[in-house]
Amino acid sequence: MKHIRAFDDLRAVSAIMVVLSHIGCVNMLLGGNPGGFAVCIFFLISGFLTVYSTENKNGKFFFLKRYLKIAPLYYIVTLFCFAVARLKPSFFHTAEPTVLNLLRSLIFIPYVNSNGISRPLLDVGWYINVLMFYYVVFKASMLISYKYRGEISTAILLILTAIGQIFFSDNAIFLLYRNGMITLSAGMILSSIMIRKKRIPKEYCKEKKYFFNVFFYLIYIGLGMLFSYLKINAYIKLLLPILLFLVVLIFGSLLIHTKMMSFIGKISLSMYLTHEFVVKGISRIVYNLDDISVMSLLISVVCVTAVIVIAIPVNYIFENKISGALTNIIRGKND
Repeated sequence: MKHIRAFDDLRAVSAIMVVLSHIGCVNMLLGGNPGGFAVCIFFLISGFLTVYSTENKNGKFFFLKRYLKIAPLYYIVTLFCFAVARLKPSFFHTAEPTVLNLLRSLIFIPYVNSNGISRPLLDVGWYINVLMFYYVVFKASMLISYKYRGEISTAILLILTAIGQIFFSDNAIFLLYRNGMITLSAGMILSSIMIRKKRIPKEYCKEKKYFFNVFFYLIYIGLGMLFSYLKINAYIKLLLPILLFLVVLIFGSLLIHTKMMSFIGKISLSMYLTHEFVVKGISRIVYNLDDISVMSLLISVVCVTAVIVIAIPVNYIFENKISGALTNIIRGKND
């Protein structure tokens, strides 16, 4: 299957948006929840690519390969979070660094802490929890029917969402998983449709212009702010990231792919898992980024840059070297 380069740009902008959402002053300007919009985009990409990348493959090592790609970095960052939270509890307000919570976090079991919030020790690690649950569902669907793996996975996730909405609508764990299950399902549906119709996004277009890049960034920010500001039904609100994803699927070939954005897209997981340490460190040690001011906005740019710089060696060591070495054990086996 061909690499869809437009997704690199989508990952890059989403990773930057997640970082910005944890910088107090920028988060307020963007409506208070731009990171939620960005994570929905990550789920849409994952849902789409799991169906797309497993087309014409046997799927034998599907779960193992994805586990080995994510787990080493996630485990190291979670252990580091545990150590920091034990030494300086005020650094992470929602983390409760008990051994039991550490074990739950490491094996991706969701739990509700004393504040009534469902989060692993590493706050942003909830995304990994949902993703691992999804990979288990997708692998099980492969075993039931490889041809209809996407359809079966979608049905399972939507049925679970319906059950959760009917019987557990206020449950913290259900609320944590809900948006992920919906957007993962949407990604799978779109992928299945495009594969059946043989309309996978094109990678080349003669009419490429920077105008579309600017349009793409503006529509991303605009929809992300709407996602934050609109107080409407949560399910209707999810149409906003799905709309953006559709725009990229249809018009992504018009994007001019720069090396910088492609590179940021490739290190987006490392940025996502490590950025909270950088943002909190700068905000509490260097300058308070919670208040809106010219200085705080300028330092926010420095903060995003620092996250990218730190993510480069982290990505190289853990995602490329360690995960790469582990996946080499099963390389040559198609999934």
